Amino acid sequence: MAAAQLTGLRDEATCSICLEYFTDPVSTDCGHVFCRSCITQSWEGRDGNSPCPQCREISPGRSLRPNRQLENMVEMVKQLHLPPVKPPEGNLCEKHEEKLRLFCEEDQTLICVVCDRSKEHRSHSVSPIEEAAQEYKVKLQDWLCPLRKEMGYILESKLREEEQCTTMRDVRSALDRCKKVKFQGPESEMKKTREEEVMITLKPEEEMKKYKVMVTLDPDTAHPQLLLSEGGRRVRGTDTAQPLPDTPKRFTSSPCVLGGAGFTSGRHYWEVQLLQEGVGWTVGVAAESVERKGGVTWSPEGGVWAVEGWRGRYRALTSPPTPLSPRERPLKLGVYLDYEGGRLSLYNADSMELLYTFPRTRFTRRIFPIFSLWWGAELRMV
Repeated sequence: MAAAQLTGLRDEATCSICLEYFTDPVSTDCGHVFCRSCITQSWEGRDGNSPCPQCREISPGRSLRPNRQLENMVEMVKQLHLPPVKPPEGNLCEKHEEKLRLFCEEDQTLICVVCDRSKEHRSHSVSPIEEAAQEYKVKLQDWLCPLRKEMGYILESKLREEEQCTTMRDVRSALDRCKKVKFQGPESEMKKTREEEVMITLKPEEEMKKYKVMVTLDPDTAHPQLLLSEGGRRVRGTDTAQPLPDTPKRFTSSPCVLGGAGFTSGRHYWEVQLLQEGVGWTVGVAAESVERKGGVTWSPEGGVWAVEGWRGRYRALTSPPTPLSPRERPLKLGVYLDYEGGRLSLYNADSMELLYTFPRTRFTRRIFPIFSLWWGAELRMV
């Protein structure tokens, strides 16, 4: 019925456990979706197999897959402020027990033909519910299109400003150092100042590629559903778990793998080729203390700085996530880490378009490259 069409968006965006809009929605093995906190709490105190609250199908490994597309839809639904539409049981008018066939524009509610003739609605504009449902579909699309465009413009402007601010801070730092040295300081200090001055004049790719490192993957950290090449230079996400030992270093909840070498200082740059995008992938860095047995918290607060691609959409995993609108589809990613500067930036390595620069932070722990792949995705270290 049309009433269901009007409320369909809201219903699809609602968790069946808490009956609120989804927060960090995740899919179980059977395909049903819940808030991550809701399904996690429903499984507390259970040993071994855990049933789906909706269909009771058992999830042996408690595998939860983030549903980024649904999360984006929920945010859009919240912005629309859809009017509450709750037809009476049986789709009948409570006053006249007639079928609800009309939609009152002024009161934003369903009415029957008797209501339409009554004094309450006589002067109101009404239309058949089928026409109203179609009209609302068109309005939703009209609202969504400019929202998406505006969001893209805002994010692009924000990234340009962040990049300009970073460059200006580097310039001021180099100039301050020059003032302090006055060409009379130690030779090593003067050399460092000259290097920073030259670095500022270089193009981004020229500056970063000076610090390019070779990344290999650590098989001892790989989730059982990740298949690594013998040399640790390629990784592919599968839907079949391998019989691997559950060591303290290994990820067992999220399909992740770390680089073999971590960083505690310096500047480093590496590139990753996306051979197959599959369902989704994540590329960035993580602190050595990142959660490996429970669910990974995909944000700087959880020790992860990364960008995610999910079914053709991209976002920086901030808190909350930041949607990205790259000019070109990134098939090769460049990751630039400045440990002392507290800076992590990710680029489209083919065009050197900046995808995202995370707000400056103070790294105090060993930082590792991190990669997460869902089934069908495949990466190669370049």
